[in-house]
Amino acid sequence: ISEGGITFNGDTAAANALNDYEEGAWTPVITTSGAPNTAFTQYNDGAFYTKVGNTVFLFGMFRTNGVTIAGASGNVVVNGLPFAAYSTPSGGININQAGDWTASPHAGYVSSSQIQLTYQLLSSSQNITNLPYTALATGSGLKNLIHIFGTYRTDS
Repeated sequence: ISEGGITFNGDTAAANALNDYEEGAWTPVITTSGAPNTAFTQYNDGAFYTKVGNTVFLFGMFRTNGVTIAGASGNVVVNGLPFAAYSTPSGGININQAGDWTASPHAGYVSSSQIQLTYQLLSSSQNITNLPYTALATGSGLKNLIHIFGTYRTDS
């Protein structure tokens, strides 16, 4: 290992050296892209990342604990990514599990510094679209469970 990072197979080019590795926790925050709903209470079961070079690997399981949507607008987004994204869009998010939504998210993509959740409309055109704020289950108690994993590119 040199100051320039780890190199492999005798390649000493700085551009090919692994010079950045980091692991840690991140704090996902479910909110809306329009007028934010300050009534959200977050409950995180655990969210972690591994950064290798310019690629970030995300894992997380989180949900809301009490939601009212009065005054909310826009789409459901997840803020709090550990690093800003390189470009828009810069990565994909898979959803292992989603429960207690009025319309469950099926996937997502990283846009700027947030995750845009998407779902498939049940219509004749079968369009993929961003998840509207009305998909959030409201009321007290644990709702809007989401378990994600994915990757995105960063320039951090």
